[in-house]
Amino acid sequence: MAAISAHGAVVQSVINAVLFPKTLVFHWSALCLGVAALLHAVGFERLWAAATAPARGYPYTSGCVALLLLWRLFAAARNRAPIAAARRAGLPVLITGCDSGFGLGVAKLLSRRGFAVFASCFTDAGVAHLEAWAKASGGGGGGDDDGGEGAAAVQLTALRVDVTKQAELEACVARVGAATGGRLFALVNNAGVNLGCMAEWTPMAMYRAVFDVNFFAMVALSKLCLPLLRKQQQQQQQQQQQQQGGSGSAVAAARIINVSSVLGVALVPALSAYVASKHAAEAFTGVLRAECLASGGVRVVGVNPGFFQTRIVQRGLAAVEAAWEEGAAEEARAAWGGEAFRDAFVRDARVMAGVGGRPQDVVATLAQAVGATRPRSRYWVGLDAKLFFRAMALAPDWVVDTVMALALKVSPMQL
Repeated sequence: MAAISAHGAVVQSVINAVLFPKTLVFHWSALCLGVAALLHAVGFERLWAAATAPARGYPYTSGCVALLLLWRLFAAARNRAPIAAARRAGLPVLITGCDSGFGLGVAKLLSRRGFAVFASCFTDAGVAHLEAWAKASGGGGGGDDDGGEGAAAVQLTALRVDVTKQAELEACVARVGAATGGRLFALVNNAGVNLGCMAEWTPMAMYRAVFDVNFFAMVALSKLCLPLLRKQQQQQQQQQQQQQGGSGSAVAAARIINVSSVLGVALVPALSAYVASKHAAEAFTGVLRAECLASGGVRVVGVNPGFFQTRIVQRGLAAVEAAWEEGAAEEARAAWGGEAFRDAFVRDARVMAGVGGRPQDVVATLAQAVGATRPRSRYWVGLDAKLFFRAMALAPDWVVDTVMALALKVSPMQL
């Protein structure tokens, strides 16, 4: 009877995996529990024999695997399906952190693809650069970076916004709402900073500054934009109802896209403030995703880039020096090996900063998340994110501690 029950658990988990792909945590948990129950009931040797027996288990096992693979291929193809050019034309998108890096790249790319982009910049120089680019590109879109999907004209509005100030965020959203009739198709929370270093070195002012940008600005802007996103969602749903019974394709839902990091799911020392803020952003993204699905269908997407060559990395190197000078007491400096350790750490960090991936990969992923009919709930970007940090997030603590201690040239026995 135990074997029959375990067999039923596996069947149910496969059904859940096929029929309810949105509840990833639940159907993968069910699959793991089903496999564990089967192993406990019949033993690994008997399970292997049943799975490889040509007359009995093999057809069933291979059939289940084939169904899962086919479903994942179908889901991947469905997720990648872009919104038709005619339907995305003029859809309003608000992006933060557009002075440089990912935000600057995706603002240009989406505007070339026909979206009406509102690009938030922290500096006047960032606003001036985007305004000049939009003016120069206003006669026509299309370039090597837009996948051949250029729009007839670029629609890009650059806004000067300090995302740490509530009044400026409110003014930004009010301006977007006035220009779009109170609607917003996508919010891309991309603004981010990296300050500090070792926890003992980093002043509390740096922790607060990092959280203000990486976490509290994300929360505040998401809350302000939800009414605009819901209004857009209601319009999308009305269009979908009008299409029922017809041959039109599915209407894309409004969405919030939060740019986190691999360090929001994995732990890396020497970036304590940044890692803590990204873990907070991950938690907020997950909670908001569930709440939005239950209250109107606005989609919430997380993007987890690995290490890429952007200005935030270069600024992080300068922040290491500042943390050492401002936050590290003499006793702390001595405990870490003094100036020799600081110099070696900065040297190694510069080497690491130079081997990051191409920012264009993250830009393309963000554009896909904005432009997909059904975006995924999470995007991992970069080989280091997909192969190393994703595995580290699931590894036991002692494995993570050992690897990170070796990376810092500290004996694991001291932990």
